[in-house]
Amino acid sequence: MKYFEFVSDKYASIQYNHSFEGLVFNRIPAIKKLKWRLVASANVLFGSQRKENVELMQEGKPRPFESRYLDRYGFDSLDPSVPFVEVGYGIDNIFKIFRVQAFHRLTYLDHDKATPFTVKASMHFQF
Repeated sequence: MKYFEFVSDKYASIQYNHSFEGLVFNRIPAIKKLKWRLVASANVLFGSQRKENVELMQEGKPRPFESRYLDRYGFDSLDPSVPFVEVGYGIDNIFKIFRVQAFHRLTYLDHDKATPFTVKASMHFQF
């Protein structure tokens, strides 16, 4: 999901990350020495928005707040009966702090400017 793509008054999210701890990569000698780990993810978001806030976001209506962000990003709200779902897989423990993951969007594919596939990189510090 892109930042500012959806807004919600109330929401519930479920995030699941699974690390395979070398189950796949330990079978490849060169990668075993690097200690890379295969990871899988699933993200599910349920959300809704109150009617009065939906009306605030409609174009052409006077707004009691700074509207430059609304005009720039074109916020939308989730359908309460259809969750946002994406799944991903990737490589963790690159140089002990980096993770690269590919995500596939499973719902809201018809949404304006939706990208069904994306690659993201992140840094993770553990103490």
